Amino acid sequence: MSKDREGYRVKDSMTMILKIWKDPVWSKVIATGIITGIAALSLYWYYGWLIIKDAIMLVYHLILSTTAIPNWLLGILIIPTLLFTYVILILLKEKLTDTNISQDSYKNYVSDDFFGLNWVWSYSINGSISNLHSLCPHCNYQIIAKDISNYHVIPRLGFVCDECGYKAEAFQGYYVELEQKIRLKIQKNLRTNEWKIK
Repeated sequence: MSKDREGYRVKDSMTMILKIWKDPVWSKVIATGIITGIAALSLYWYYGWLIIKDAIMLVYHLILSTTAIPNWLLGILIIPTLLFTYVILILLKEKLTDTNISQDSYKNYVSDDFFGLNWVWSYSINGSISNLHSLCPHCNYQIIAKDISNYHVIPRLGFVCDECGYKAEAFQGYYVELEQKIRLKIQKNLRTNEWKIK
């Protein structure tokens, strides 16, 4: 039933268009509209192509004209210059984002005192703690742990500054365990925001 109705609608619209087309006035109006549309599109494309042709000719004459240095050579030299400028802009953007780290950013927390030593570190790209070092709290000289245990079963790490002679408390255990404890303390300070108080 619905297909029959659609068929009748199509036939009705076709007969209506044929009637309008056969009408002498409407046929002239439709023909004028079609001719005007074609002329407008032709002019649009014609003038569009003229603009494109003029631009191509301008570039062509610019390339072939000469100054002290041939312009085609200048054109080739512009490419690495643009690439270099792009790289510089990217580096400047990264530098500005690094220097604009707010005072509240955890990346400002890069040193603290634990076990009588000043510990310094940095953050890797993924935000984990890296480059953990112990420094003398008096002279900032790097202190390297030495095993001072009399027994080889359990190590005992001693921290003595070779520069000023400062001695920190000894640590019972391996250096890896000490580093892990320091990392856990740093992470706790970051979690609880205690680093902002110091």
